[in-house]
Amino acid sequence: MTEAHELLEQLVAFPSVAGRPNDEIAGFVAGWLREHGVECSEVPGDGGRVNLLASTGPGGGVLLAAHMDVVEVEGQPWRGDPWRLRREGDRLVGRGSADMKGFLACAMRAMADATALALREPLRLAVSTDEEIGCVGVRDLLPAIAALPQRPRACLVGEPTGMRLVTAHKGKLALRATLHGSARHSSEAPLADNAVEHAAELVLALRDRGRELADGRRDRRFAIPHSTISVGPIHGGRALNVVPDRCTVEFEVRNLPGEDPASLLPGTGAAEIEQLATYPALDGETGALGDLLGVATGDAIDFGTEAGLYAQLGIATAVCGPGDIGDAHRADESIAIEQLDACAAAVGRLLTRLT
Repeated sequence: MTEAHELLEQLVAFPSVAGRPNDEIAGFVAGWLREHGVECSEVPGDGGRVNLLASTGPGGGVLLAAHMDVVEVEGQPWRGDPWRLRREGDRLVGRGSADMKGFLACAMRAMADATALALREPLRLAVSTDEEIGCVGVRDLLPAIAALPQRPRACLVGEPTGMRLVTAHKGKLALRATLHGSARHSSEAPLADNAVEHAAELVLALRDRGRELADGRRDRRFAIPHSTISVGPIHGGRALNVVPDRCTVEFEVRNLPGEDPASLLPGTGAAEIEQLATYPALDGETGALGDLLGVATGDAIDFGTEAGLYAQLGIATAVCGPGDIGDAHRADESIAIEQLDACAAAVGRLLTRLT
């Protein structure tokens, strides 16, 4: 196994599910970087979150960005231990192998290698947590990056793109609507106010608005070239013989760059609205990153990343990492060994160009 493979094996062993304390994996990453001569600082957040910001020297430099959290495995039909990396043919299987501990392993190795080189400008590494629940942890990191004496001139977010450099993705706004009614014995249903029926009306309005968006503005860079609305979990009622007095509906809009996600939604009437997550779309240019990495450019991606938030700091930001998003979040998540090696080679070229 290469050094990146070995690091990935160690990272996968941490069950770093989003929304849970992550001090163990954060401590491992920080300790490994320091052992290899890299300056690394913890950036704390609410609920015990620990994010990391590391650097190989002073100045702006180039920032590599990764997240250390993963999605849950419970209820998925894994054929082996999801927290133990295993090889199946030309692939490495384990939770987070594609999204995105493979990139994190390559980035850590690059940071260590950089300490032995005379770089013209530093290589930096930002490692967030709770990305999988709405790019939460990175918001703790952004003020620390903004406060640097000199901000990075470029940022590479290593989400799985098949090692193609992309500079556009959709934004996201996730909401929970709470609908209220009045409870009553179901035998007197006409005298009650059924909250589930109000929720059903909202769901239909969201469906209809989504269909309108499909016929609206289009951006052919995306596989799904229009903004979308999706309805998720719905919870209402306690028993069949009681008219529900409360129902919740969770839904999201994924917006094209240049569109305000809130303006794309239909009216929600008397519903109480709670924001669950949000992050901006990304729409930039490859700039220097294409030359620095020596990789091919690709189309826009429909899934979201932390890249839009880094771009809001005025940093030229793109997304490029090993693996396929289609392999993420599923049972027996895996990454092709060739992809991991290609990532290691790309960050190696980056170091050469910074020397």
